[in-house]
Amino acid sequence: MPFYKLINGEMLEAPNFVHGPGFSLLNEQKSAYTYPVDGWYWFDAYEEAKAFLYNISFQKMLVTAQANFNALAPYVLELMFYTGTAVLVADDIATVTEGDVVRAEVKL
Repeated sequence: MPFYKLINGEMLEAPNFVHGPGFSLLNEQKSAYTYPVDGWYWFDAYEEAKAFLYNISFQKMLVTAQANFNALAPYVLELMFYTGTAVLVADDIATVTEGDVVRAEVKL
């Protein structure tokens, strides 16, 4: 039952303690902390940590993608295909969560 942190898709695991600039996490005091602490969380099981941390990572990626898309929304995006040109004008993008599935919806 360790501390976990996700960095660039890699799960870090610290079973007993974590020491960082300005903080220390000790497993015997795990209930006393307000998580996250510098990205570290305490979980009782690896699968629980994996499900939670990868979900947060994916949500951050979607927010970034949505912000990037919204920055381009005023412009016309031209998509070149081998057979011709398609033009897509989008006003907004939204994410929809249904159970474990997250999908993006483009509003034209």
